[in-house]
Parts: sequence; structure tokens; C-alpha cells
Amino acid sequence: MGIFETWSQMPMLPKIYWAVAVMSTLAFIVIFGLSLLGSGGDSDADGDGDIDNDTDTGSYILSLKSIIGFLVSASWVGIITISNGLPIWMTLLSSVIAGVIMTVVIVTLMTFFARMQYSGTLATSDTIGAKGEVYLSIPPSNSGKGKVQINVQSAVRTFDAITIDGEELHQHDPIEVTSVNDDGTLVVKKIS
Repeated sequence: MGIFETWSQMPMLPKIYWAVAVMSTLAFIVIFGLSLLGSGGDSDADGDGDIDNDTDTGSYILSLKSIIGFLVSASWVGIITISNGLPIWMTLLSSVIAGVIMTVVIVTLMTFFARMQYSGTLATSDTIGAKGEVYLSIPPSNSGKGKVQINVQSAVRTFDAITIDGEELHQHDPIEVTSVNDDGTLVVKKIS
């Protein structure tokens, strides 16, 4: 008996379970593959290079991964219970329970891994004492802003900066961060 003959003779409920199982398993394989390649991240990056990770459990419950996990688990458990000759009510109940368990596991793992990720967010107070160089000239005596580049947390970052010294700081002048204003602007001084 061929696949098409078996399919045509199958009752409707097993057909539904098999269709959902095949489609959700294929989707699971694709999503898992993309996650391994780094394309399935759940974080959003903004233009400044900072990363905001939402570790709110509620946001993961209706995520694509949790829905696919629910469907994979529920459909395969349904197929197993049907093939063992259990009644329809037991098949439906065990499918839903298996799906909910899988969703809880996935949400728990996603929340755990999101909390483990390094946010990449830099507090500007971490820059105090850091050394770097002027990127865009800084006017003297707090009369305007320029930009500096400093090496913080193993990365070169660019920040708005002012100087309270009476001399203009020119591009490539070596500087040190002395403090940070409330608006996040660095206060720098020239070093030799």
C-alpha cells in the first residue's frame, strides 16, 4: 500500500495530526538551523550599537519558537496516542498537555539564555579615566562640543565631549576623560 492510498484511507483526526507534525517539524528544523547560524536571535539592536534584551517571560509565550514547539510536541504525542488505539478525548488531552509542557520548557530556556547574554550597553560613567584621542575638534572653555574616540570594554567608541580647559583640542590630540555630564557628554583634558 502506497503513501497516497494510506493517506486517503486515514480518518480525519490522524490526517490533521500528521499534517501539523510534518509542517511544524520542518519549521522547527529551519528555525533551529537559523539559530545555529546566528539569525534567530531575540534581541533588538539600535543605531548606537547598544543591545536591548527583553527578558520578559510574557513576550516569549507567543513567540514563533514557543508556538512551533507546542505544535511539534502536541502533534507527535497525538500521533503516538492514536497509533496506540487510545480514545480521541485522551489523544486530545495528552496532546494539549504535551504542548503546554514543551511551551513552558521553551519559554524557560529562552528567558534563561536572554538573561545570560551580554547587553553591550556601556554606562558612560565607565569611561572616567579612559584615554583616547580627539576625533572632531573640541572648542575651548566649554563653548561647544566635539567628539572623542576611546577604548572602553575592548572596543573603540565615539562620544560627544567638551573641555573646560582654555585651549582648543584638535584632531588626534591625546585625551583623558575626567568626568561625565548629566547628558552623557564626556569632559576631557589633553594629556601629553
